[in-house]
Amino acid sequence: MLTNVSMDMLSAKYNSSVLAAVAEFLCSHNSNRSRPTVDLYCLEFPINYPVVVQIFVGVAFMALIVFALIGNGLVMWIIARHKIMHQSFYYFLFNLALADFLIALLNVGTSWTYNFYYDWWFGDFCPFNHYFGVVPTCVCVFTMMVVSWDRCAAVSNPLGKRHMSKTATILVLFGVWLLAAVIGLPSFLYSRVEKRYFYSAQEQRLFTQNLCVNLFPLEKEYNVLLLIINYVIPLFVLLATFLKIVLSLRQDSKDRLLNSNSNGHLTKRRRAVKMLALVMAIFIICWLPYQLYHTVLERYISNMSTAAYTYMAVYWLAMSTAMYNPVIYFFMNKRYGSEVS
Repeated sequence: MLTNVSMDMLSAKYNSSVLAAVAEFLCSHNSNRSRPTVDLYCLEFPINYPVVVQIFVGVAFMALIVFALIGNGLVMWIIARHKIMHQSFYYFLFNLALADFLIALLNVGTSWTYNFYYDWWFGDFCPFNHYFGVVPTCVCVFTMMVVSWDRCAAVSNPLGKRHMSKTATILVLFGVWLLAAVIGLPSFLYSRVEKRYFYSAQEQRLFTQNLCVNLFPLEKEYNVLLLIINYVIPLFVLLATFLKIVLSLRQDSKDRLLNSNSNGHLTKRRRAVKMLALVMAIFIICWLPYQLYHTVLERYISNMSTAAYTYMAVYWLAMSTAMYNPVIYFFMNKRYGSEVS
């Protein structure tokens, strides 16, 4: 049957007018109207965005990338430059900044153009694009969980060691990157560029687009795993650790009410905890619409334009977390704020 033959195979034998006629026939007579062959879609595509929308979206993402690169670059430079910051807490902040820097540099720019125009322009970078969409996100999440556990242990057991040793911190961060790198492997090994055909009944025209696709056989299960690892588990871990931190700080404030030195130390710890809580809260809030879109909304939005606009909005919000942390550090960490000023 003709429907068992891919359009890509036919393109090797026939010209564009014949391919368009075949696509029209398949889209008109096949029971699976949306996708009669593995590489043919019967959709009004590509979406013709107004020029104003294209400019707005482009400026929004370019601003995100620039602010994320400059802000996180400053964070890493300040921490690396000052030996007084060479301790576990600031190593974790450096790691968060590095992950955000990488996702802004190696993923956001290529991903937003691909998701907006649904056409891959960057050739063999496709596997790296998918890989650097997964790995830095995992690193951010894992680092935040480690920091929340570290702060929780410090607050709950103030008489114990004040800081994780330098060696232990480096080993933990190495483990974070190694685990993230392994989790991201399917997105790298199974990604490639493939040609897809879109037939528009309104224009009676066949469009060809290059797509950066992940052909991992267990892609659905893999995406569910990423949801659990990058959002569900961190959500419960962060809520649990910060609940314990809040309860411990309240108890400390009662026990040390008459001790001015202890009160000063408690104030510093509270400031650090508030800063981390804000970082993690912004991450959870900004990623929530993106996760809801993929798990719930996507299947209910049938209009292509609505789906495209909705996805770009939630995607920008999720990626924007990469540029907020430096601003938070500036206002809530005196040492960092004084360096920037």
